[in-house]
Amino acid sequence: MSQTRNKFILLSIFWVGFLLFNYYFSPKVSNIAYMYENVLLPPSVFFSIWGLIYSLIIFESYYIFIDKINILRNLFYRILVAVLLCLWIYLFVKNYIIVSTLILLFIILVLTQFKRILLFRLGNFTYGLLTGWCYAATFLNIGTIITKQGMVIPSYGAYGAIALLFIIAYFNTKPFDKDRSRIAYNIAYCLSTLWASLGILL
Repeated sequence: MSQTRNKFILLSIFWVGFLLFNYYFSPKVSNIAYMYENVLLPPSVFFSIWGLIYSLIIFESYYIFIDKINILRNLFYRILVAVLLCLWIYLFVKNYIIVSTLILLFIILVLTQFKRILLFRLGNFTYGLLTGWCYAATFLNIGTIITKQGMVIPSYGAYGAIALLFIIAYFNTKPFDKDRSRIAYNIAYCLSTLWASLGILL
């Protein structure tokens, strides 16, 4: 019992640090992003989805203490994703945009492996939402890289990006798969893709 309580306390301390980090650095991300004329960049209000995602990630992480199965393994994946998200933000703020894009791709790879051990609907919904948005963020990063080099993305490039996002969503969610255990994941992923697409159009 004491070991579980210690993990709970350490996790809480970690999340406080995570929130403080994002409170300090996240506004700087938008400041840098809007320095470039990137047609893929949505209005700032669309980035509020990060607040929802972070809230779900933190709340969901405590749910594993109820399950009490493989607590260490479950905590490892959740903390790894959170640390990588911080690293991506830090590198973007420091203008290492190419490297930050590679970190985003690595996050997607980790999330692909992670979803295999998600047992609850809340976990599936949370990380489905995050995975979909990470793909969108990767596209936004690529757009920033292109415009940073002085190149101009034509307006129809936004439609191409949206089409690619939906193609990726199709293969990631497998809408005709009979596996009902991933319904929450698929719904959240598609909602995230729709939200990003709407932002790109606007």
